[in-house]
Amino acid sequence: MKFSRETKESFTVLTNEEIEQLDFTSTQYEPWGISYINSHSLKQTYKNVKIAIMDSGVDSTHRDLEGVYISHYNAIDSTNDAIDRLGHGTAMAGIITANDNGKGITGISSNVEILSIKVLDDKGKGDLSSFVSGIEWAIKQDVDVINMSFGIKRDDPLLKGAVEKAIDKGIIIIAAAGNNPGMSTQFPAAYENVISVSAIDHLENPYPYVSLGKIDYSAPGVNILTLQPNNEYRVFNGTSFATAHVTGVVANFLSSSEYVKDEKIVEHIIKDLNSISKDLGESGYDPIYGNGSLIFDKHS
Repeated sequence: MKFSRETKESFTVLTNEEIEQLDFTSTQYEPWGISYINSHSLKQTYKNVKIAIMDSGVDSTHRDLEGVYISHYNAIDSTNDAIDRLGHGTAMAGIITANDNGKGITGISSNVEILSIKVLDDKGKGDLSSFVSGIEWAIKQDVDVINMSFGIKRDDPLLKGAVEKAIDKGIIIIAAAGNNPGMSTQFPAAYENVISVSAIDHLENPYPYVSLGKIDYSAPGVNILTLQPNNEYRVFNGTSFATAHVTGVVANFLSSSEYVKDEKIVEHIIKDLNSISKDLGESGYDPIYGNGSLIFDKHS
């Protein structure tokens, strides 16, 4: 069941109270963000894409992730489990690659392998050493994309060094701008060659709590229906969820075209993202929407 038609005014959004009345075991729902991006327009595929989700872990037993290859690494404590008790990382995985299997919800890309890197604890807290360790592990695994739906308020040379090392290896990093109104884009999103993502609602209004500054793109991030651990579903708001939408779009590009994996790959990806960006706000680039929102086969 699709939650949208062709115009932005027609997108239907749901609340957590409303989804309690839905039967996810026998019916498939397409969240409005997936419909907005219209990711199904890109069908040709060459390969699977390796995506590192640096977050709170991913519940790989969720029925909507069945068949998705998921490996786990706990960057906080490598001797401990990487179970997602917070649910944030599982939500990212749902947006990126929930199964198109006739039940539950659909994600953006079906051609991914997930490497779940636990850098946030069960309360959503993390520290710099875990972030750096997570990036270094992702580099060793030769991932294609790192999704970082979190950030820190201040620049740090250790984080910057790890990010630059990953970029030099041809890894695309996509990060949340942050949910801190009146404050600047958080790190690593603020770094050069990191794709920074802001959030919009179904009417293409900006999320009111977003950080401003270095914004590259906007994506659905308000009333986002996605996965939760233990075969649950929930609606969320924030730039974290917008970031996962952009990661899914990038995965579709990488799986459908041949790119040289080197330090210049992000330039080529940005060029392709710009080709499907819909200008929002002031004409051209602006610090609220960046280069606009991402839509395959742009609709009105």
